[in-house]
Amino acid sequence: VLATFLSKKNAIPLVTTCHGFFRPRWHRRMFPCWGDTVIAISSQVKQHLMTDFGVAEKDICLIHSGVDIERLKAASPEEKAALKKEIGIGQNHYVVGSAGRFSTVKGLEYLIKAIPHVIQEEQSVRFLLVGYGKDESRLRTIARQLPLGNTLMFYRPKRDIECYLDVMDIFIAPSLQEGLGLSILEAQAKQIPVIASNVGGIPDIIDHRVTGLLVNPKDPSALAAAIVRLLREAQTREYIRQNAFHRVSQEFSLGQMVDKTEQLYQALLAKGYNDL
Repeated sequence: VLATFLSKKNAIPLVTTCHGFFRPRWHRRMFPCWGDTVIAISSQVKQHLMTDFGVAEKDICLIHSGVDIERLKAASPEEKAALKKEIGIGQNHYVVGSAGRFSTVKGLEYLIKAIPHVIQEEQSVRFLLVGYGKDESRLRTIARQLPLGNTLMFYRPKRDIECYLDVMDIFIAPSLQEGLGLSILEAQAKQIPVIASNVGGIPDIIDHRVTGLLVNPKDPSALAAAIVRLLREAQTREYIRQNAFHRVSQEFSLGQMVDKTEQLYQALLAKGYNDL
């Protein structure tokens, strides 16, 4: 609100970024304050702005969030083995996991509820949840109520959280809503196949059965079936891994995001405030 006032008072273009989804409450409709241009990080967020807030399409610029491909290089087999030892996971186990904030919107309870279905089919798998957050206690309670044995581990990160992606053979993003899904892009940059919910901006990243697998949210059985499939089908894992890495390198790099953002700024400066 303050930025909108200062923009109009000083005739300086205002650019905002919409990273997710907002409830269309009356004050947001009456005082939208999206600026002269609003960056939407996915096509679904762009549609949300137009449908729920009446933002004109011409005032929205679609720029996907990007990740640093060079920094997110895949770990070597030796590095992966050392990380497994640090965490306390056997070297012969497949690791299926997720990393990030523990909150209800991330849908991690449905991954936990999928575990009994998976271990009925595949015993050589361990599940790893890396992170922390206000939902951790509830998630641990759900886990204790299920017959998981020693197959699930909660782990608080001791370094940058994306480092722990390297230990995972399959990354799971069971979110209930996502503006785009940076953790998915980070996993793909590290060449880890991903299974994710078909919600929000995630379909902008994942082409089902090509760059990942999509499942309906809140469906532990479907999630378990997808996990078992990737565990059993090495060729499918490799196909998805290669396709996803190629796409994230070509379309979701940090450099591309910066270039497109700079182009937007330059276009607004060239146009001038009075012409907006």
